[in-house]
Amino acid sequence: MTTPDGLPNPNGPTWSDRPDVPLRLDGTLFNPAPNENSPTDDLARQIGLQVTMAAPGRWTRLAATFALTSTAEHTVAMYADDQGRAHEFTIPPNVIQMVDEHRRLSAASPDGPWWRLAVSTEHGQDPAVVEDRGAAEPFAPEYVFPPDVYREEFRRYPTIAAPLWLLAHAYHDNRQRRPDVVASAPTTIQVPNRTVDLPDADPMWARWAVLAAVTMATGNVYGAGIQPATAIYEAPGYSGATLLMLPGRHAVLSGGTGENARLARAYRLGDDLPDLYAGAPGWVTDATLNIRAERGQLTFCYWYTDGKWHAAHDAEDLSLAAPALPAVGNNVDVTDSLTRLVGVSPTATTAAQYLVVNAENRTATRAHLETLLPDATYEAISTALNQLQLAGCAS
Repeated sequence: MTTPDGLPNPNGPTWSDRPDVPLRLDGTLFNPAPNENSPTDDLARQIGLQVTMAAPGRWTRLAATFALTSTAEHTVAMYADDQGRAHEFTIPPNVIQMVDEHRRLSAASPDGPWWRLAVSTEHGQDPAVVEDRGAAEPFAPEYVFPPDVYREEFRRYPTIAAPLWLLAHAYHDNRQRRPDVVASAPTTIQVPNRTVDLPDADPMWARWAVLAAVTMATGNVYGAGIQPATAIYEAPGYSGATLLMLPGRHAVLSGGTGENARLARAYRLGDDLPDLYAGAPGWVTDATLNIRAERGQLTFCYWYTDGKWHAAHDAEDLSLAAPALPAVGNNVDVTDSLTRLVGVSPTATTAAQYLVVNAENRTATRAHLETLLPDATYEAISTALNQLQLAGCAS
């Protein structure tokens, strides 16, 4: 709701200010091909027509999102006028009833009923009506109901398709949290753990910082980032991790993949969750864990001490964490990732190699970045250099 210089937009909200509407990144409407021969097709067409009729004024495009369960409902409907300004409008109760009937009919599908129904169109075009089961990414908070609403739905539809984030929302009950009082509790039992084949924490940190620098300079939506003492990585599919560096050559690497059969099964069946912290030292706490622990979506946790990485004895194979981790296993991997970001060429490969080596030696400079990113603006290089400086990898 602001102008490019950060000031409030005097014309009010624009279409792009509104979150979680069915638009592509280029601003066009998300308009997938409808399912063929679906028993809900006729009803979907009626819903689409009724939504367009409910929009007042001269609209150029519109979108309505219906979040429904058997016991809860939330609808957001918007249209854009010919100036690109966004306006909310009200969906009549009879249309909500049609949407509810559509969901009831969709329960006959193998995946069970949908969680949201999205309607979108541009003026003069047929509306697209899309069933959303939450697989792409978590819903915006305004479309998420309290946990007990979803628990009731899982009782009603035991086989309904649900992504891990939604199962965790319904059932985690803070069971993945590790508060200080729990982490530091004295015990006389020696809990076994095992070592994990990960690179030493210091070179991993430096490689992560280089990826963060180039990710920021190239403006990628997904990728790595550096904050003080913390390296961040977010990947498509709602996978991601953090590497937290601690005094005394300690570190915590934790995160989660968007889907994890073991964790989903535990939520579905009401089983105990995997104990990712078995044998972990007292400094593995809520403060050092990835935010997914707070949300019940943590699928791995490793801690670095005595020059080795450790994990709980029954932790899953490291390969299952791969979608949530950047390619920082060795210099070849990180160089390949860098050249994919900037474009593969012999010059880029050499420049990437030099940058990685200098970052590991804490001697990376603006010149190293400029060689790898010859077309980047001064501002972009400055942003990249700041990432290396925050990581302590620049001279």
